[in-house]
Amino acid sequence: MKALMISTFVIASFAGLTAANATSTGNGRYCVEQTAGSFEKYCNFATLKACQKQAQPQFLRCMPNPNYGTTGRSSRN
Repeated sequence: MKALMISTFVIASFAGLTAANATSTGNGRYCVEQTAGSFEKYCNFATLKACQKQAQPQFLRCMPNPNYGTTGRSSRN
């Protein structure tokens, strides 16, 4: 049980480090990987369908833009 807890912690720590190293360019709602397995994202897609059209022939993944809508302004009044 102790080994399971340690390995879970190590995996979670690694995931946090790799996410911190991720970079994205563009202001679109969806991103595509630059290369398979890369943490660099090209985020100029307004729809998931448009992103997938670009990604599928190259076996890349699409994901929501982590910076979409983060302008620093509050949407609440």
